[in-house]
Amino acid sequence: MQKRGKKGVSPVIGVILMVAATIVIAAVVMAMLGGFTPPTATPPSVSITFQVVNNSCFKLVHSSGDTLMEDEWQIAVCKAGKNPTYANVSATFKVGDAFYVYAETTTGLTCSDLSINTTAGGPALAPGNTYEVYLKHLPTNSLILSGKRVTL
Repeated sequence: MQKRGKKGVSPVIGVILMVAATIVIAAVVMAMLGGFTPPTATPPSVSITFQVVNNSCFKLVHSSGDTLMEDEWQIAVCKAGKNPTYANVSATFKVGDAFYVYAETTTGLTCSDLSINTTAGGPALAPGNTYEVYLKHLPTNSLILSGKRVTL
């Protein structure tokens, strides 16, 4: 019977070390790839100006910036210092458009289809009161306009 020498042990250890090295390399690659997240969408950038139309109506004018796409944004109008309640807007708001905020009692006002009647769930607009306007971009869940004030 022959004695087994150390020659047979060396290839086994080599294979084990190569398998271990492969597992470590695979773990490092997975950790690197798993740490990457897809790029996040950036909210649109807009410049909005306010114009008082009369004592129960004001309008938001889209002066410059990105277009707000239909059903991707919400508006809230509340008395200064109150919590906003958002309403969905099913209209595109692009540069040059005006969005009217008015009370139901407003007469003689020609409003475009970009309008919100505050008596249907918002504050009743009254002369001398200050209101805050919020615009929220839904795909990024970010505020485009945060509490900009207008006084009638």
